[in-house]
Amino acid sequence: KEIEDLEKLRSNLQELFSTMDTLSVGWKKYLENKEKLPKKKFSREDDKKIATLRSLFIKNLRQFGYKSLTTMEEIEISKDSYLPVRENFDMKFDSSASDGIRVIWAFTMALLQVSIEKGGNHPGIIIFDEPAQQSIVPEDMKSFIETVVEIKKPFQIITAITLNSQELINIINGLDASSHHTIQIEGKAFKA
Repeated sequence: KEIEDLEKLRSNLQELFSTMDTLSVGWKKYLENKEKLPKKKFSREDDKKIATLRSLFIKNLRQFGYKSLTTMEEIEISKDSYLPVRENFDMKFDSSASDGIRVIWAFTMALLQVSIEKGGNHPGIIIFDEPAQQSIVPEDMKSFIETVVEIKKPFQIITAITLNSQELINIINGLDASSHHTIQIEGKAFKA
């Protein structure tokens, strides 16, 4: 009986040692993989993309006539939300209504632009519904539309605009016809 118990104990110990060997190999592989991870939350390439997003966003803000801030140097891209912030506050809180629209334009366009420049995974389509709202001045609207038509295939930007001013009509008519496709809807687009 004693020999039987000792052999059973030896068998159990061998099984435990085998399990420990397997766990040890797994733990070693885990530590090797852990060492390969970036030491910071973001890789250098991630940091470059965020810096490019910030740069393009600020460039677009200037181009679209954003005036709610005296200096753009305080603008950052939050590494938690990836949204533009100033002193850790969402930029919408520091912007007038028309500049709030410019922030949306600038950021939405910058997301696509950085994806094009850095090979991101943007779906390649943006839809703007009535970007001329909030009484945007014609020269800023013109800058926005020119930025939109600069984006080439395979990306697509769809912009729905109510042509309710001669200035806006002139901006659209002044574009190179090969740079965009216009679908003019007479009357109401949706009828009951």
